[in-house]
Amino acid sequence: MLLGMICWFSMARNGIAQTWNTRVANILDSVERLQFANKPNEALALLAVEIQQKTHTGDDLSYLYAHQSGILVSEDSLVAGKKKLD
Repeated sequence: MLLGMICWFSMARNGIAQTWNTRVANILDSVERLQFANKPNEALALLAVEIQQKTHTGDDLSYLYAHQSGILVSEDSLVAGKKKLD
């Protein structure tokens, strides 16, 4: 754990760590709130709309896709979740 934190801080200091913009952070916060409210379909719909936006960087898309596949897997959609991960 400590070694992982040291590596992360080292990468962040050198500008190597992945970052996301404020818009993506807000979207992911909204997705988490929808998940806490037990509304996975709405969370998936929000992610699907955001993934279609052409303004996201590769780092942003990786976070959005990761959240999308996580929701699918948690909803027992293992095949759909695996397809999204691939």
